[in-house]
Amino acid sequence: MLLENCSIPRPVVILLILISYMSFLSNATAQTELPTVTPPSPDAMSFQRISFENFNSYTGSASISVPLANVQVGPINVPVSLSYVGSHGIKVEEVASEVGLGWSLNAGGMVSRTIRGMPDEQTNYGWLDGDPLPTEMDVSQVDLFEDIATGQNDGEADLYSYSAPGISGSFLMPKSGGIFQVPMSSNEINPSARSISSPIHGNESNNWNEFQSFEVISPEGLIYTFSKKEELHSHTYGTATSVSKFKISSWHLTQISDYNSDHIVYFEYDWQNGDDTNTAYQVSYSQSPEKNITPIGVSFGVPRYSVTKVHKPVLKRIYDNHGVNSILFVRDTIPRCDRGGTYALNEVQVYKYGRRVARHQLLYSYFDRDGIVSYSDPCTTRSDFNGTEDGDMYLRLKLDEVKSFNDTDTDHQSHLFTYNTSYYLPSRYSYARDHWGFYNGEEDNPSLFPKQYLDLSGFQGVEGTHFFIGDANRGVSTDHAKAAVLTRITYPTGGNTQLIYESNEAAQHGLVGDMIDESVTIADGSSGSISISLVTIPMTEVTISSPESFEVGKNCDLKVTFQNVATQNSTVVGFDGSAYNTTGRYINKFRLEAGDYTVTVNKFDGVGDCFDSTGYYPVNVIWGNEVPSNKVGGLRLNSIKNCDGSDCLTKAFDYILEDGGISGYLLTKPRYGFAELDSLNDIGLVGIYPITWHKSYSTNLPLTATSGNVVGYDRVVERQISGGESLGYTVKNYISPFDIKEEEMAFANSRYDAWIQPVWGGYEYPTMPPAPIVNRDWARGKLKKTEHYNDSDLVIQEDEYFYKLFIQTKGSYGIQLDHQDIINPSQFSSDSDFEFFESVLGVVTQGAEGIPMAFAKFYDFPTGKIQQVGTSFVKYDANGDGQTTASSTIYADVVQLDDFVRTSETSNSKGETVSTSYKYTFDNVFGSGDSRQTVLEDLDDLNVKIPVESKSYVAGALNETTQSVYDDFGSDTYLQSVNKAFDGNLFRTTGVVNDYDDDGQPLSVSTMDGMTTLYQWADFGLVNAVATSPVDALLVYYDYEGDAGNNSNQSWSGEKSFSTGGSVTYSHAVGSDMICSYWYLSGGEWVFSGPIAYTGSITITQSTIDDFIICHKDAQVSTNSYDKGQVTSKSGPNGIPTYYEYDGFGRLALIRDHEGNIIQQYEYHYKD
Repeated sequence: MLLENCSIPRPVVILLILISYMSFLSNATAQTELPTVTPPSPDAMSFQRISFENFNSYTGSASISVPLANVQVGPINVPVSLSYVGSHGIKVEEVASEVGLGWSLNAGGMVSRTIRGMPDEQTNYGWLDGDPLPTEMDVSQVDLFEDIATGQNDGEADLYSYSAPGISGSFLMPKSGGIFQVPMSSNEINPSARSISSPIHGNESNNWNEFQSFEVISPEGLIYTFSKKEELHSHTYGTATSVSKFKISSWHLTQISDYNSDHIVYFEYDWQNGDDTNTAYQVSYSQSPEKNITPIGVSFGVPRYSVTKVHKPVLKRIYDNHGVNSILFVRDTIPRCDRGGTYALNEVQVYKYGRRVARHQLLYSYFDRDGIVSYSDPCTTRSDFNGTEDGDMYLRLKLDEVKSFNDTDTDHQSHLFTYNTSYYLPSRYSYARDHWGFYNGEEDNPSLFPKQYLDLSGFQGVEGTHFFIGDANRGVSTDHAKAAVLTRITYPTGGNTQLIYESNEAAQHGLVGDMIDESVTIADGSSGSISISLVTIPMTEVTISSPESFEVGKNCDLKVTFQNVATQNSTVVGFDGSAYNTTGRYINKFRLEAGDYTVTVNKFDGVGDCFDSTGYYPVNVIWGNEVPSNKVGGLRLNSIKNCDGSDCLTKAFDYILEDGGISGYLLTKPRYGFAELDSLNDIGLVGIYPITWHKSYSTNLPLTATSGNVVGYDRVVERQISGGESLGYTVKNYISPFDIKEEEMAFANSRYDAWIQPVWGGYEYPTMPPAPIVNRDWARGKLKKTEHYNDSDLVIQEDEYFYKLFIQTKGSYGIQLDHQDIINPSQFSSDSDFEFFESVLGVVTQGAEGIPMAFAKFYDFPTGKIQQVGTSFVKYDANGDGQTTASSTIYADVVQLDDFVRTSETSNSKGETVSTSYKYTFDNVFGSGDSRQTVLEDLDDLNVKIPVESKSYVAGALNETTQSVYDDFGSDTYLQSVNKAFDGNLFRTTGVVNDYDDDGQPLSVSTMDGMTTLYQWADFGLVNAVATSPVDALLVYYDYEGDAGNNSNQSWSGEKSFSTGGSVTYSHAVGSDMICSYWYLSGGEWVFSGPIAYTGSITITQSTIDDFIICHKDAQVSTNSYDKGQVTSKSGPNGIPTYYEYDGFGRLALIRDHEGNIIQQYEYHYKD
């Protein structure tokens, strides 16, 4: 006879209630953000194909991920995967990561910083320890500005960024102390610093402050510790290094823990030392753009190279404090050929409960300048300058395959990767780059300075007004930009995903260098025609060249007449007085306006013997046409095709506005020069004038990106196509750079009363030094509206999303915080409520020691945030009639700018408004002095800001109130009970947790029906036994699956039983009404002992036993057995087990009953 009650399982109602309730409250905070498109969960099978959701239409990029492993303990989740981040194109200078060009290893996180000037913490001169900045511009401050310009003082706060699973953001440190977050968030950030005096990696020995670590605490109370430091040192070839110290640039994640420290994930590192070399651009000064005047000590036209030496931690292992997860990162033993001193990631080994469950091997080759070379080939450095230390400039690590092996290495499955090889990338130092750094095939570019038109009317000392300077074609080439990008992924199933690319496009135009040269040859005595097309500039440069070896003089010339067909005005030019070039021809340059011209060449012979009567005297005419192209740097996806055998499903994308216009917008456009201004009061001229034009190789305004792309798209149409037929389409509208633009937040200049952006002749001139661009990308890329259409082009659903935007705008001095309601997704409308808000003051300088009146600009670095405040959904029937289902989220306090949902509203089927309000640990829920409130205050001090009360209303009437009560269990704080009240009546306790184990897992939970549920845990996260009892009594269960189990061939449950050796005694202190039971082997059959009264001890004499249980006589029990974290058996209501078997990849293969009969079988089909 079976044990009467003790073996019958019951649903663990209270545990599910507590988990569901806490999940609901956690999801309440998630409503503050829009749903995001994410790669497949690492918990899912690693070999599923990539779905269409893995596409970011705002930027036109693929979101491709290959999941490798997942570490999850309690509330901490750390996914490990490979992500492809190269779908916008590969830049010429880009160095491949340790997992291949365009790929990134997602594991862990870091705090990184951009050091602006000196490190913030540097003693005496750093931002936090240096002289205070003046509050207004004053000529007496020139010494301070010179010190900042020459690196002897720090005028700007460093910009820090952090990213780890579940958190991301950026921040600065004001001189006044504290943390200034951009955007504002509820994360708490705590730096830790120390003073050092010993040499580190060659640093000279002196006192030097450094940040040791950063701690970031999320509103859920997860504590992220970043303490493994990455150090770098930069110098330029050919120059002396003024500072030889390694500077800390990043702090890598070392652990994540919950606020009770019950659950901890650790990150271990090895070290690598590498060198990265980049072109160090120069600035050329020119008073007259036709006469280059180079700075002293700088050889114009000869590039120099900066080398950054990096002492970098690389992940070695991720593991948790419970011994559940361990992931090993194994690197190759052979150094990479393309990056000196570094090693490619070779394997990722995944362990669960001490057993290896997976091994992922990464296989590589190299992209070369004209093909693919084997990864095993010996490294040969091909360098075109002395001193290179960073590996072969033509090679780039190429990820070919990820092989995933089973637990015994007897089988594997592969992801294969194919790339565009129509063109191969050139040297990393090649000048063949577009404005954004992508390959454009212009191998003959003599430098990086683009051909540029300038209208310098109004400049002092400049002869003429219009100039063309520069000699590089920095235009866009779509085909060349596709070099080395991923084009196909082949899955273990044999299916594949194909990626088709095209150039980004932006609605803005007028990019410098967007000119195409045209030419024609016209013989003397004849005529031809040319057509000059211009878009943004009034004139183009025209060049005429004489016949070879033709002697030009005062009385011997060829006259070329350009007659405008429309105006009949003529321009006559010749070669007398022009320059003689190295090809034996005379060259003359001049400018013409747009239009159609008749060109005539005539001889001018003042002496009668200049020309041979039988000679041929052709003149070559070259001019530039401005091409009205909207192509800009980088790529976007034209379409994605998913194929399974011969069946393919295509998703194609159109980046267009409703009127057919381009929907893309740049954040910033490149500019290659700046105006130097001066006050001319000392020579009797009142006002400020430009006196010099400075030109530069690289854009002197950083080209900021939006979500990783140079362009953000306001509107995208996504069409699904199968077999050539449309399956419908979706139109998505986003908050884009058109809505939220970038700007320099400079407000004062050292030479003038206000910051000036001069405009002469309709041409705007930037001034130096440029203030930092305030990147507000945290507000962009969010959906404004989505429209869904069926295959008949009829709308079936419309979704709208509403936000409140808090954004700081530039004033005359300082900035204002303006919160704007985005009432209609197509526009921003501002209300009248402004609030002055703190910003971080900075000063940027330009000049040199000893030069009076160094240039300086003050600027404010602002912050802000965006909050979703509502959604609206409309579904349409076949007749086109719409039915609105509305949902909104409302923030109660816009002044505090918190992240927490205060009220949510929706409608039920009766059309009644259903609303829910929330209170959190930082609210006064229970009243001052109440012990329950004191616990909440303690949690809030730990930055644990979780919901603890919800009230639901129907048609304005209170329906239900739910409260969570937390209490201290020893030194830890956990949920103690959940209380509910209906219609405003008294609270009733629905569940009370009586005790937790050391890992924060419940041991005993009482419910309002008087029952108690008891838990026994095999390992962390693995429930071994659950008993529901009328009293809080002892529960003991032995399944003998651990070291005690020595019979692996015969068992009742799980995979092992226990040999008693003749007898075994179990003693436990118990109360009354306790019983025990077990199964024993007799004559080759398993026999149930039946219920046995248990008073504190029992001796069992059977030789082989299994499933020994002690419980209350009225308890109901269910049991589970595990092997290395996988369930091997579960007991049913009658105590009879069901068995589970797995294949070598850890996938469920068979389910059997207790007699060995197959209940269910699973098969997985993969291509060999």
